[in-house]
Amino acid sequence: MIKIERHVNLNNWINVSIYNKLVDQFSSRIEAVRFAKRIAKERRMKVLDLDDNEKSHKDLLNDS
Repeated sequence: MIKIERHVNLNNWINVSIYNKLVDQFSSRIEAVRFAKRIAKERRMKVLDLDDNEKSHKDLLNDS
């Protein structure tokens, strides 16, 4: 499972991890979601978005 969540100590960074292992960090939420969706498609996995932002990844990408 691929997980998107805010960094615990640095609120402006978003972590993308696979099975609790950090893969990459982003300062832009849209870039993090795009990266996670691309990796999920390649590995046939699901994305769990734990970021408590008011917009969902579907709203940001407009390709649901």
